[in-house]
Amino acid sequence: MLQERANELADRAAPAVTEAECDDAVALAQAEALKRGVTGVETLEQASSYAALRRMHARGKLAIRVEMGIPHRSLGQIAGILTQAPPGLKDQKGPVAGFDLESALDSGMKTGDGDGWLRLGHVKFFTDGALGSQTAALVEPYEGTDDRGILTADPVALRADVARATAAGLAVAIHAIGDQAVRVALDAIAPSRVVAPALRQRIEHAQLIREEDLGRFGALGIVASMQPIHATSDRDLADRHWGPKRTPRAYPWRTLLERGAVLAFGSDAPVEPIDPLLGIHAAVTRKRPSDREAWTPAQRLTLDEALAAYSAGCAYATAREREWGTLEPGMRCDATVLDRDLATLRGDDILAARVRATITDGVVRFAEGLG
Repeated sequence: MLQERANELADRAAPAVTEAECDDAVALAQAEALKRGVTGVETLEQASSYAALRRMHARGKLAIRVEMGIPHRSLGQIAGILTQAPPGLKDQKGPVAGFDLESALDSGMKTGDGDGWLRLGHVKFFTDGALGSQTAALVEPYEGTDDRGILTADPVALRADVARATAAGLAVAIHAIGDQAVRVALDAIAPSRVVAPALRQRIEHAQLIREEDLGRFGALGIVASMQPIHATSDRDLADRHWGPKRTPRAYPWRTLLERGAVLAFGSDAPVEPIDPLLGIHAAVTRKRPSDREAWTPAQRLTLDEALAAYSAGCAYATAREREWGTLEPGMRCDATVLDRDLATLRGDDILAARVRATITDGVVRFAEGLG
């Protein structure tokens, strides 16, 4: 079994994916997203996927809005992929040898470059690992051990790189799961709020947060980009590894919201299913269908709060709240039509809802069972 980046050993030995195969895979992924009611994504992919998105966009086949995340460290050499920009993307100063922070700085790319369908997103940093592997970085040790996980970023270097990105107009999204990693991420972003307050800086996951750090998201204007289904799928692991004294501040959506933070919800696909209804169910119930009781129920959200985090919150996180995220005059018509009114459903009944249509820019991209 290969864990984390060790899968790159297998990738090097695998046959190269052809352009046609990559195009087909991206088209299938888009079709599945539309089937699940998804109208937009932010993705961090390999060079071949970026190129396929560009080709799809050039053919007028891109039907969901895509923000292309920029890895802090290059995922590989992709010379020429960004030499010819997609419609609306600013001209580059020359060929780009790698799609990472350094190449973005060298070429003058900025978050938001692009058009309404395909844009450059955030620079993605990592500060720790994950809960399941006990590599999420903690202030106090994991239950029954002396281990505090792994801090994968040097705090001083991270702060310097975030400052460089911010000064160049590149917003950042920092992966941080454990409470020590979240603190390091907050400390790294904090100075940028003075330098570039308009940039929508984010912390990804934020699954465990110290009490004294919960209010910093709202105070600093840092978006909490979270995935509700992690709370229900990982609850047993959290109980085992973090224990009863820490789990009340795990996946703390309600507390973050009450302390002024903007929540932006997503799926973390392919780690979890891309279906937003699964996440909405998790957000309002804090339980799996098989569970009798909600887990840390004080952190549950109302349906309206969960829907806002999946729509308006995501629009705000990408600085596009004046374009989409709400259904009102003057906004782009991106919408999902369900076969029933979620407001009339209770608990697990949400999971019975089915997507009947997915609309982007006023065009029906997916329809099933409509008369």
